[in-house]
Amino acid sequence: MNPKRYSKDKHPLRSRNIDPDAYRVIERLAMNGYSAYIVGGGVRDILLGRKPKDFDIATDATPRKIKSLFSNSRIIGRRFKLAQIFFGRQKLFEVSTFRDATVPSDDLVEDPVQTTDDNVFGTEETDARRRDITINGLYFDPISCTIIDYVGGMEDLHNRVIRIIGNPDVRIIEDPVRMIRVVRHAARAGFDIDPETFDSVLNNRALLAECPPVRVFDEFRKDLLSGHFLKIIRLLAKSGLLQTLVPMCSVEILDEGSPGAETLGRIDEYLASGDQVDLFLPLLVLAIFSKAPQAGRDLSQYFPDLEEVEPYLQQFFSQLAVPRRERERASAALTLFQKLFSGGVSGEFDPYGTSVDTVEDTMALCRLLPASGHDRLVHQLLKEALNAAAAGWPGEPRRRRRRRHSKH
Repeated sequence: MNPKRYSKDKHPLRSRNIDPDAYRVIERLAMNGYSAYIVGGGVRDILLGRKPKDFDIATDATPRKIKSLFSNSRIIGRRFKLAQIFFGRQKLFEVSTFRDATVPSDDLVEDPVQTTDDNVFGTEETDARRRDITINGLYFDPISCTIIDYVGGMEDLHNRVIRIIGNPDVRIIEDPVRMIRVVRHAARAGFDIDPETFDSVLNNRALLAECPPVRVFDEFRKDLLSGHFLKIIRLLAKSGLLQTLVPMCSVEILDEGSPGAETLGRIDEYLASGDQVDLFLPLLVLAIFSKAPQAGRDLSQYFPDLEEVEPYLQQFFSQLAVPRRERERASAALTLFQKLFSGGVSGEFDPYGTSVDTVEDTMALCRLLPASGHDRLVHQLLKEALNAAAAGWPGEPRRRRRRRHSKH
């Protein structure tokens, strides 16, 4: 199939939009007789007016040929080899050889360590068609400033549509995690999901539960601190994927004006302003407000029994492979918060015996949660707890505090 080619008078992409070192990589490959393009998210992001996080390169040169052309490179990959080209210590570009459409990614191989070297190379077209969605299947040649489109990505960008490449049922069954990516790109860009793709997501959403939990969480965690989490999780709920990811999460807490939505929106705002937010916080916010969706802003109604906190969180996160450290931080922060709310109000809170880390995590949680009638008291008690934790128990040596880079 002949692709559509868009010359520079039909799109805004120019070579100046590309990292100069990435341009040099492509230029050297071209000078040695190879085709090479910027591919995937780098092309998509520039066309959407965003700053790309990285520039991936695809070529018809094999990994060994690439390595022979670049002394500052190495070959990586357990099943399908690709080259990494380094510029200093802080910058690298991944250069992959065009793949055949039948070759799965390394993360789809159950035990890639046991798999032999199986490099099935392909063409420009097969490499484009193996990608997830059409707007990620575009090639950009920065030398001629031409966009090459085998999958209808330019038209979908113009029409603001997210569409899976090929038969969506087949592609989702092949890798159910693609459904999360479809939702992510639609929510972040404000695009519609193609009706056939959306129907396929609705029909196949249960397949997500059959994927390895660690792999699902690795994909989901990209959204937690993306700065767009509220939009993404609302679309996850609409598609039914949220109920598969976190069955105990109440969709009601995402309604406009609800304290849960307000808090998640505040996290997105902090991230957009450059502040740091720890991974456990958006997860904990979902858990807190799902416990008692009808309780509204009366935080004292959520966990009247402190013994509930840990088993509740374990059950809430049971479908997600949340790292143990994040689960422990969430449990400790929520327990201290409830102690402050109950014991502090009654005058029974003991500030000693709590770690500095837990107090700081609880302070971060308090700054996110909606205002309540006891905010001033809770913050005063947290300051007392922080001072007590830093000093240690009476007679114990002073503890060093964990360095934090968050502004909140």
